[in-house]
Amino acid sequence: MKIELKNISHSPRLSQETEAFAADLWINGKKVAYCENDGHGGCTNYNTYNPSLRPLLKEAEEYCKGLPPEDFNGHELSMDLEFMIDKMLYEWIEAKDFKKAIIYRTANGVKMECKWKGYTIAKLLQMGSGVTAIKRKVSELQAAGCTILNTNLGSIL
Repeated sequence: MKIELKNISHSPRLSQETEAFAADLWINGKKVAYCENDGHGGCTNYNTYNPSLRPLLKEAEEYCKGLPPEDFNGHELSMDLEFMIDKMLYEWIEAKDFKKAIIYRTANGVKMECKWKGYTIAKLLQMGSGVTAIKRKVSELQAAGCTILNTNLGSIL
């Protein structure tokens, strides 16, 4: 089963305990439901655009329940459609962040970022001096016990 989020509108400014967002949920190539979270720590809500799509949404819910549990900070969490939606949103946010900065986790688990004002990671990777700057920063961070989370740094890691 193919489950996707499209037309994501994310608001970091409104995000407090959870990510504030709205998006369309697509299932097997069909726009089925809207998803939203107000960013105040509550659940991510979803509902069909049309009552005739409820059986497809129910099918997606059952499919997600059958997926293996996910490890989250050492805890095993059961998968369901809400968790799948949140996971897809976090992957989308992370991919967007990777384009702008080196994202890393410190030795004590704090997630941080390193940016170069006016430059994206892709732009830096096209410049010799940019590659050198990224390599230097990655080496410094790794020497300090940090874990680099980016997946877009190619052979630098």
